[in-house]
Order: sequence, then structure tokens, then C-alpha cells
Amino acid sequence: MIERGIIVGILEGNLAKVNFRASPACVKCGICRETGENVYLVARNEAGAKIGNMVEVEIPMRDVLWAQILLFILPVAALMLGYYLGGIPWAFILLGLTLFSLWAYDRFFRSKKVTCKIIRIITT
Repeated sequence: MIERGIIVGILEGNLAKVNFRASPACVKCGICRETGENVYLVARNEAGAKIGNMVEVEIPMRDVLWAQILLFILPVAALMLGYYLGGIPWAFILLGLTLFSLWAYDRFFRSKKVTCKIIRIITT
């Protein structure tokens, strides 16, 4: 998936902070971080972009699909499994445990490895 954004910061290790408006394809998949109306992500700065440059960022489809599975399919599956195992109370208990587990995974265990990369500078 290719997104366009503006470089708002240069970080250590050839990384850049890119700010952009979330497209309809995003559906808040969780790869980016929200800052009000805009979202941002950290990307490898392989194009040598500088602050203020508009760039194209490549987000691996594998990451987008993984985020959609974790955010949409896993909670629904937990809800259905809980209902099957013990009815409505167990459905919501299992859903709550799943949502808490996803929060903990995102907060503490998610890889800090940067997989997005800047592939082209559009404007300087």
C-alpha cells in the first residue's frame, strides 16, 4: 500500500516521522499512530528526504493484513467462541480478555522494527 505524506521529523538511524491524512483504505488498522485528524508513522528514509518534503511511503501489505486480522477478526472470533462455550456472559468475558491481550501486545510486545519505507520524494 502506498501513502503520501509530509516529513515532520528526522530520527536517528536513517528514520523519518511522516505525517499524513488517513485514507479510506486505512480504516484505522493500527500501523500508524493518531494525532488528532492526522496519523503518523516512522519509516526508513531510503530516499534521503528532509523535513517538509512530501514523500510516498510504502506500507507492506503483510503488515496491513496482520493488523486487520488482529483488530477485526480475532475479537469477533473470541466473541463467537465465548458464546459457543458458555453463552452471553462468557462471550463478553472472552472478548474482554482478547481486547486486553491486544492492548498489552501493542503496548509491550509489538516489534519496534520499522517495516515502512520512503520510496520517493514528490516535492522538496
